[in-house]
Amino acid sequence: MDRLAHARSILQVAETRTGVRPPDEEDRVPDALRGLLPRGVPAGGIVHVSGSRTIVWSLAATLMGSRGWCVVIGLRDVGWYAAKQAGLDLARVLYLPTGATPPVLAAAIDGADVLIVGSARSLGAGDQRAVAGRLRNRGTRLITTIPWPGATQITASVVHAHGCDDGAGYLTERVIHARSQGRSVRLAAGDELTAYRPLAVVS
Repeated sequence: MDRLAHARSILQVAETRTGVRPPDEEDRVPDALRGLLPRGVPAGGIVHVSGSRTIVWSLAATLMGSRGWCVVIGLRDVGWYAAKQAGLDLARVLYLPTGATPPVLAAAIDGADVLIVGSARSLGAGDQRAVAGRLRNRGTRLITTIPWPGATQITASVVHAHGCDDGAGYLTERVIHARSQGRSVRLAAGDELTAYRPLAVVS
């Protein structure tokens, strides 16, 4: 951690303790993901999620809160119904199907609380560093489905699905194994994302 980042973290703790910064500003994270992100997603933070759109939507919905705005950029096959089921308020979401460019990202960062980026082929390493700096300055959080330098990594995979046992019907729940920073959790993705609690075996 460089000196500037360390100084920022100390300042944020001091602001929270003195009441200048609301405690939940840094702490907002879905309950099901608390085991992966015990400190939440800080303002200006970047999270790279691979393997689960449900985690993307659930995380974005929580970070938006009740009044925030979200901009989705370059994400294909969005699945708006699934996003809504995960808690995303679509009335406060702006969708840009084209990939992220520096001017588009700059405008989105200035106007949104949460960004979701699914394509940024035109961005070089220097552009990504500049975006990260702008995110920190504005306090906007970025969730990306593509690799991003300095991002917190969440890797997920489906280990079991319920609802189509006989090859017919529809999925009612997926069990997801998610990992981040040496931590792992099992999640149940149905109408909402929750911690997975298997039924006890009764003898």
